Amino acid sequence: MNISEIKDIAGRFDINNAEANRIAKTVDTEIDFILVWELEDWWTDKMAIQPQCLNDKGQQHIKNELISLSLDWDAAAVMTEVEQKMLSFSEMFEPNNDSFRYEISKNSASRQGVCSAGYGVFAEIEITSDMVHFEDTTQ
Repeated sequence: MNISEIKDIAGRFDINNAEANRIAKTVDTEIDFILVWELEDWWTDKMAIQPQCLNDKGQQHIKNELISLSLDWDAAAVMTEVEQKMLSFSEMFEPNNDSFRYEISKNSASRQGVCSAGYGVFAEIEITSDMVHFEDTTQ
């Protein structure tokens, strides 16, 4: 969507052009634009520093954790899944002392023979903000 399709953005919304453009890149209609503006905050300048991927420390941490859990998994695939989870949070993962836990289910661990089949969490891998590469997405 082009923000020029919305009349009087400055008068109707508490938003600057860079923020408006961030929303506009992700929506098709003015109604969608309004919904994002009202219900989300990822588009604000203060939220412009966003996680992009695991850094070297994060990648090594995943490898080490899989070894310590005796899981012979494809580390690259696990890293991709961790990154997708990190990017899909409803609240933004932030660069200062933030963390989240990647859960490994008992079912997935039992397929590797490291635990009995069942439900729930077998293990968690904590990912901290110092294990993540962040970028300024305002450009």
